[in-house]
Amino acid sequence: MKKLVLALLSVFSLSVAAQSTLTVTVTDNGVPAHGVNVFYYSSDAKFFANGGAAGPTMENFDYPLFTSGNGVATFNLWNVSVGDTVFYATKDCNGNVIWGGSVLTSAGANITGTLALSCMPGDCDAIFRTDSFPGGMILVEAYPLMEYNQTSLPTNGQSMWTVNGTSSTGFPAANYDSISFFGAVSPFTLTYSRVDSVCSPITYTYSGNGGGGTTVTCNADFTADTVGASPAGYTMIYRDASTTNGAIISYDWQFGDGTTASGPNAIAPTHTYSVTGPYAVCLSITSVLGNDTCTSTFCDSVYVGGNTGGGGTPIMCNAYYAVDSVNSGLFQNQLIIWESSYSNGTIFSYSWNFGDGTVINTQYPSHTYANTGVYNVCLTIMAVDAQGDSCMSTFCDSIGFDSNGNLVYKGQTGGFTINVIDPATVGLEENLLDESLAMYPNPANEKVTLSWDPALKVENVSVLSLAGQEVLSVSPSEAASLEINDLPRGAYLVRVHAATASKTLRLIVH
Repeated sequence: MKKLVLALLSVFSLSVAAQSTLTVTVTDNGVPAHGVNVFYYSSDAKFFANGGAAGPTMENFDYPLFTSGNGVATFNLWNVSVGDTVFYATKDCNGNVIWGGSVLTSAGANITGTLALSCMPGDCDAIFRTDSFPGGMILVEAYPLMEYNQTSLPTNGQSMWTVNGTSSTGFPAANYDSISFFGAVSPFTLTYSRVDSVCSPITYTYSGNGGGGTTVTCNADFTADTVGASPAGYTMIYRDASTTNGAIISYDWQFGDGTTASGPNAIAPTHTYSVTGPYAVCLSITSVLGNDTCTSTFCDSVYVGGNTGGGGTPIMCNAYYAVDSVNSGLFQNQLIIWESSYSNGTIFSYSWNFGDGTVINTQYPSHTYANTGVYNVCLTIMAVDAQGDSCMSTFCDSIGFDSNGNLVYKGQTGGFTINVIDPATVGLEENLLDESLAMYPNPANEKVTLSWDPALKVENVSVLSLAGQEVLSVSPSEAASLEINDLPRGAYLVRVHAATASKTLRLIVH
């Protein structure tokens, strides 16, 4: 009996270990934000229910969680496959949707995300979700954006609803509220006050007919994602992205190779094709609102063998950056990086891992290292297209200084700073300096001449040893050339600095 119990415990432990999680950290101006409601979405079809161009659909969340005292909300990832993108969102005090996405990279992986707020949500703010049911019942739910015990609202404050002017009390001091009703009048205008007489009412309009005079409408739509190759063929997953003012009661899929799937729960079927290539895939839905029903069919060309983007054109993204060895101010401990990622969709997430434990989730960050060295710097981007399909790409490179003293020179004991900037900000002066600067002869005997385009405003020319010590500094005024004399035998670095650009050359003196 003991062996059986131990075996069962082992199986249970393995199943727990394989459960993936998403940990979202919320900050308010860099400080952990306690009590903020974070909404989790298990797929791009949920988060971009109306397509990527329409923006996020917050009410389609799987479930919400309030952040703990350290600003963290941790979600268990159910029915999420490797390679899928999950999303998370909240709102700030101005009503802006602050959101992000993360990709499940391997089975059982624990993934992370961050939401950086510039201001906390208001104590009275909430988002709403509506469901309609056969028979005409309508349920409206309110999800406050702040946990009640983290607000300044009074203890046991009473909430208040109105539906077309008729008042009804809700739950006191609640982190969730709802109201249900039947009606034949459309539209329904609702107001919700989290604490009556303290919070200004939020107005919400529902345009369904509840069995009344408005005709039910429905529009079928879907997105497609690749799962990958297997011995049986190539597997795709299709996700419903249909819209309706009623409730969908039936899904009918035709996968383009003679096979079908149907039923009220066929929201995200998978299908394995024996041959890669284009297929005409169709989804038909049936929706009901009160006593009214409607049907809609949507067909699209899907290419099996790569991400489809829901419209036949594969979404792609390529993360990339390059070190600017010309304009990096090496002796001021500054390295310049051009961020040059590309996607045929919209890049919505940039994550820089600087190799020293620091991760910054902005496109053009600046980071200062405590110590010199060579660091493996990785940039990860995620993009979404108009149909809501997503992709992820990571690019890594080793940057810093090497044993030969390149980029940051030997003998330097402090740290250095990486600045990531937009290549579009490169000025004409930078290009002109790069193209026109000349130094001759090199190697030289005691004397060397530098020349540049007269249009450049060169402010300073400095000569440094390989140890980083300044040997000579000259301000050439309006001249377009400069002679340097009487340098002792050795190796040097000559740095020419203009108003908005600089360049460093190596010089050998015999």
